[in-house]
Amino acid sequence: AVRRYAAVTPQWWEDKTGRQLRKLGPVVGHLAMYLLTGPSATMTGMYFMPIDKIAYGMGYTEDAVREGLAALASIGYAEYDHDNEVVWVCDAALSQIGETVVPKDNRHGAIVKELSKFARMPLHARWLERYAKPYRLTDDGDGDAEHPSGGGTPTPPKPMQDQEQDQGQNKITP
Repeated sequence: AVRRYAAVTPQWWEDKTGRQLRKLGPVVGHLAMYLLTGPSATMTGMYFMPIDKIAYGMGYTEDAVREGLAALASIGYAEYDHDNEVVWVCDAALSQIGETVVPKDNRHGAIVKELSKFARMPLHARWLERYAKPYRLTDDGDGDAEHPSGGGTPTPPKPMQDQEQDQGQNKITP
């Protein structure tokens, strides 16, 4: 099912992230907004998205998109798994879902279902590291949690190859 809307607060432009994005240039800011609100975006912020599809949707070259993704990773806005063609907009779940979710909330089941697509991928483990506890996706002893990979504890994340790239703050041009 396609989302009918995405929440973006006016403060997005003025908070720390907005200020960082302005310093990185308009292409990076455009990419950040596209990844949060584009046609493939999800409430969890994690979804399959090949670089060529991003480039086509935005009207930029694939190299500009790769550079933009590296810039977004450098400020902790988004991460990209090149091997699996998966993007994770790190704070998307906070803005699209909220700070906490209980298992009785309908969004809880939707989160579990959405994340099951990415089980055993590096970004899945990173997502769980950040959101499993507030979204009650791990068993904390109350017996009412559900794990999105079908059970067990998430494996620790492996470093992404892209994190070894130059983390310079250069502006990106199309």
